[in-house]
Amino acid sequence: MKPKHLIFSLLALFVSMNSFAYDYDFVRNEIYYIITSLENKTVEVARSDTYSGSITIPSSVTYMGQTYTVTGIGNDAFYGCSGLTSINLSNTVIRIGDRAFGSCSGLISVTIPNSVTNIGYAAFGDCNLSSITIPKSVTNIGSWAFSGNANLKSVTMPASVITFDGECAFGRSNNIEAVYITDLAAWLDTSFPLANNPLRSGAKLYLNNVEVNDLVIPDGTTSILTAAFEGCGSLTSVTIPNSVASINGWAFASCNKLTDVWCYAENIPSTEEDVFNNTDIGSATLHVP
Repeated sequence: MKPKHLIFSLLALFVSMNSFAYDYDFVRNEIYYIITSLENKTVEVARSDTYSGSITIPSSVTYMGQTYTVTGIGNDAFYGCSGLTSINLSNTVIRIGDRAFGSCSGLISVTIPNSVTNIGYAAFGDCNLSSITIPKSVTNIGSWAFSGNANLKSVTMPASVITFDGECAFGRSNNIEAVYITDLAAWLDTSFPLANNPLRSGAKLYLNNVEVNDLVIPDGTTSILTAAFEGCGSLTSVTIPNSVASINGWAFASCNKLTDVWCYAENIPSTEEDVFNNTDIGSATLHVP
């Protein structure tokens, strides 16, 4: 082989060998880490396509004599690792990055600690989760965060207010049967625009493990926010107190079992025209005591 051809062949081999190389600073117990702050001594779990089985992310790791706190799961860290079956995150993790566990088709179990504040875009998209518990520390959930989990049957929402940063957080997870909450006021303070409500495919709502059939909006509530009960499969009646001044779009959309609405408002609440979209409100009875 001529020298020039040999050089090109070696270059091609080098590029091929490094085509799946990802940025990281060090490895501990087969987990890759990238340093995010030397001053604060923090790291995130870095990208690799070799993760498999059941993995526990520790709270800290040591590198070159320094101890670093694990504060995040980086973008794409476990993306496409179909052999990953369960993940247990330490209570030092604050951020779960975009697509962090995306397309982990074998992932059936995840424990999210009460330290995580942000769950990124498609973080658990196209996994195989059957249930998910979102802790009260979470304040932001990105678009498509739990999308495409065909086996997802139950979602436990926190007793806190969440901001949805995009759309379709539970998109294509159409088999959710139950949504569990412990704080109705926190739920009512959460807006679910752009198809973000886990109820929307007909799931039943449970308050403190009791199925909600006759929903009583707490006195003092001033607004029922966007898509608050969209698709709820357990609602048969709703009681609206005098304090409610406005009802936002899709608040009771696709509530197919709703038969009675009790409204105690002395002044008719302002309502958007699609509040009862796809609900047979014409067959329901409006009670105005």
